[in-house]
Order: sequence, then structure tokens, then C-alpha cells
Amino acid sequence: MTEPTQEHVISIVSSIFGVEDLIINDGSLKFKIEDKDFKNKFVSLARQLEFINMLARIEKDSDGIYVFVTSFERKKRKWLS
Repeated sequence: MTEPTQEHVISIVSSIFGVEDLIINDGSLKFKIEDKDFKNKFVSLARQLEFINMLARIEKDSDGIYVFVTSFERKKRKWLS
């Protein structure tokens, strides 16, 4: 599987949430969202991102609600012989 582009991830998040602001960091994207029904929408986002090996987390503070998206590396199992 190829690495998803930032544009692809931004498109997925924007299709689910109303995005007020976006901050791009090394290895992660931070979205400020405006939705009140973010809990149900977040479950949908997490499922979609799982298919492209991305991980989302949500944080709420005094400034608003933020969704952080980072890549998720699946570790390969080593079999003992």
C-alpha cells in the first residue's frame, strides 16, 4: 500500500467535519473542527483512516475541538523458530 497524501487525508477529514483551521506538522495534521456531533462522526473518520494506516485522536480544550491525524505503523510479528 502506498503512503496516503496529505491532500487525501485532508479530503477525508473535510468530508466528515466542518474544518475551521488546519496545521501541518512533521508527521501529523491538526484540524480544528466546528461540529457539535463530533463523537459519532469521529467513529466514522477513525474507520476510514484505519484502511489507509492512519490514526486519529480527538482533543477538546478551551479553544475548541481538535482532531490529530498521524500515520500508524503496523508492526510485523516475528515468529520464533
